[in-house]
Amino acid sequence: MLAAILATSRMQAMNISAVGPNVRPFRVTIAAETVAVPGSSHHAAFHRRDARPYRRLRLSARSHQGRGAVQDLLKGEIASAVMPVDSLLGQVQSGQLCALATTGPSRLNALPDVPTVAEAGYPALQDLTWFGIFLPAKTPPAIVAQLNGSIQASLRTDEVKSGMAKLSVDVDAIAMNEFAGLLASESEHWKGIVQATGFTPTG
Repeated sequence: MLAAILATSRMQAMNISAVGPNVRPFRVTIAAETVAVPGSSHHAAFHRRDARPYRRLRLSARSHQGRGAVQDLLKGEIASAVMPVDSLLGQVQSGQLCALATTGPSRLNALPDVPTVAEAGYPALQDLTWFGIFLPAKTPPAIVAQLNGSIQASLRTDEVKSGMAKLSVDVDAIAMNEFAGLLASESEHWKGIVQATGFTPTG
């Protein structure tokens, strides 16, 4: 995900890392496209993050459909947006928008000069988007190994990497044991977010 503001915004002069404990609180209306609809993972994350030490930066999330957030940002109707990189990359490269930070664990190849939120001093704002392939639990190990090898090999081909690069996606294929660790850490991470929001299941 990429956080961006209008290139002519007065916020451009503010370093994102300057929002610290001694800075006067201020409110920012931020768009998160359809990924921040009520009840979604990003919507829940906003609640947790607003309650963290970053309370000096008070975020008011506004949901949008499609590319409505980009248009509202360009018109100056909202202060900033956090959206998939490819949704904002063209406007950033054309100079219409200013990229503040990316939410992944490392800088993007498409935007090497844009820091991560962790580099800006806000590691809890990190938000990794990942994809995995699952099989039925009783799939024979030999088939699992064969499919894993084929998938890993294809993800490392120049054809796949170049295709994903057009979508502003950096491919980082990990081993099965690392993926298992990721699932465990993500489960614990989102458990904390859900608990922090006070959500309880109904019915």
